[in-house]
Amino acid sequence: MKRLSILLVVVVLASTGTACFAATVNSSSFWQVDWYDGDGAVYAQNSSWGRLDVDLNADGEGTYYVNVVAAASGGQSSWAVQNLPVFATGSGSTGLQSVDINLQDLGVSSGTRLSLLDALITVDSSPLDIAPTGSLWSTMMNTLGRRANSDGELGILDTNVGAPAGHKALGAVSQEVTHKDVPGVQEDDRQCLPGSFARSIKWLDNKYNLPGIAPEKTAQDVYNDLLPKMTGTYANRVNEKAKYLKAADPRAVTKVLDLGNFIGSLTDATEVNAADPMAWLFNEMKTEDVELHYDTHIVTLTSVYKQYGLDWVKFRDDTGQGDPNAGDSSIKDGLLYSVGGNYYFARTDGYEGGQIKVLISESVPEPSGLAILLTAVSGVALRLRLGSRRGK
Repeated sequence: MKRLSILLVVVVLASTGTACFAATVNSSSFWQVDWYDGDGAVYAQNSSWGRLDVDLNADGEGTYYVNVVAAASGGQSSWAVQNLPVFATGSGSTGLQSVDINLQDLGVSSGTRLSLLDALITVDSSPLDIAPTGSLWSTMMNTLGRRANSDGELGILDTNVGAPAGHKALGAVSQEVTHKDVPGVQEDDRQCLPGSFARSIKWLDNKYNLPGIAPEKTAQDVYNDLLPKMTGTYANRVNEKAKYLKAADPRAVTKVLDLGNFIGSLTDATEVNAADPMAWLFNEMKTEDVELHYDTHIVTLTSVYKQYGLDWVKFRDDTGQGDPNAGDSSIKDGLLYSVGGNYYFARTDGYEGGQIKVLISESVPEPSGLAILLTAVSGVALRLRLGSRRGK
């Protein structure tokens, strides 16, 4: 597969007080998705799922908005990506970001191979109200394989893959909560559950220095620890993950919001209820790491935010399970919505396979203000005692 070597013009400046922020495109590539089942057999070739991967070189801590105008070569253009937010890390590169594109918006029917794309990408310091204008560049569309992510209790993906919602939102982001530096994990076939758990546990370790995890242990190492434990029922797998995390830090807590009574009895994790699952999710992300299970797949969330009156997430997963050169290479974007009392991970065709079934959170409680104060006082008292003894 060839990666796109040129594209796109984008420099953006904005003033905020005395600071000046800028963003440029480091790299980008466009893809058309072929879907494979869990055994690696293709069942939906040249689907309506397109994808853009983009990496920004961003200064400062501002939020940037990526916009894409695209057309099938020589066809009618469409505002294919509208105000996709990218949250700056303050360290230069934002890392690879991915967003789905509905190729039907470009007049490309499912099953049709799209070899070339005309595109314009802009990066803006504030959201746009209308599509950007400028010259479109002719670029190559690469082919990307995605696997059905079935895993025992997680079921089997229907062969109707539908079409993606993509990102189309007017207005600025609000209520954003981002977990920086959530690590990637390369998963084996149909092993999204231990993969999602491993990302969260290692993120918690990076943040809180879990005493039971050696500093040199990576997220991939945690995955390798968990993998042989992921047997039996869904409940057993969650219990085993909760025990692993407890062994890493006795303070650790695993909570499960089971929206469809899908898991069963839990002995080592706490099942919770929530009148508003989305409000629960936003609140959990402030202090916890969260995995979201929809359809047959489970992902690790990296951000939650609101835009255009809707709930959105960013996440990591491995869409090319079993392929060491593809999969968990980027932060991806998704829309959450409710219909008839159920919650869904975005599709555009009303297909109910994107139903959200389970939310799992884990945390290590931060010490209270009183505990911090008592620790400080104890430290001062110890130094005074040592000083007194030296004086004698």
